[in-house]
Amino acid sequence: MNTSKPMTLLLLEDDKITTNEFEKYIATRTDVTLVAKTNSSIDALKLVKKYRPEAVIVDLELQDGLGSGFDFLQKLKNTSLNFSPLIVVNTNVKSPTIYRNLHDGYVDLIFYKQQADYSFEMLVNAIVFSRKHEKDYAHNIVIEESEEEEQLRITKLINIHLDRIGISYKLKGREYIFDAINFMLHENPEKFKEISPLQYVANKHHMFSSSVGRAIQTAINDAWKKTAIEDLERFYTASINSNSGVPTAMELIFYFYNKIKEEL
Repeated sequence: MNTSKPMTLLLLEDDKITTNEFEKYIATRTDVTLVAKTNSSIDALKLVKKYRPEAVIVDLELQDGLGSGFDFLQKLKNTSLNFSPLIVVNTNVKSPTIYRNLHDGYVDLIFYKQQADYSFEMLVNAIVFSRKHEKDYAHNIVIEESEEEEQLRITKLINIHLDRIGISYKLKGREYIFDAINFMLHENPEKFKEISPLQYVANKHHMFSSSVGRAIQTAINDAWKKTAIEDLERFYTASINSNSGVPTAMELIFYFYNKIKEEL
């Protein structure tokens, strides 16, 4: 029996239909719970302090509410908290410039409500996935506070880069890519001679490395099929085999490993 407590969520959303449908969906899951909801950016800050949610889902435009998601994010950024909720933007706004500014600031994940594969399931799975990796590291390893903060930063950076090129949370390959990059960033490069990133992921998930590689390649192919070519060319600058037109699993993993290592 799973005795772990469900992850706590707070929702800042002004659309009543969306709020009701989200509540109904959350009620079908045992790994998350909605501790509070509001359409006011002012009340949202109070609720964050009161309930200490593990994740806050924010709508940027509160046309039928009070204030805006932007107001809330700015106030939250300037508020001293002794805990670090995952900040997730869920919006109808589609602007690469705004998305970059949000990612560079206080936001961990961004979801565009009108994208073709959007769903509450995808949104919640991504939230649970991101928080799980932060907690796995913090709970299973004896660490100093500075190392925990570093892992939170690594988790955020990996997700930002994979989001930018459209690696879907719906595909298992997304998790495997994350695990491989995360593993590499915590190991001495000499370790890669003993165990490859794919073999590490395969061992972790009790699979064959070939199966892991195929799942990652499927996620890559999906991203190169659906993501705008302008975004791919901007956020993945390594050369790609002209015959396949997409990077291999290891090419993509090493590319983002090196990129994130430089950013840390």
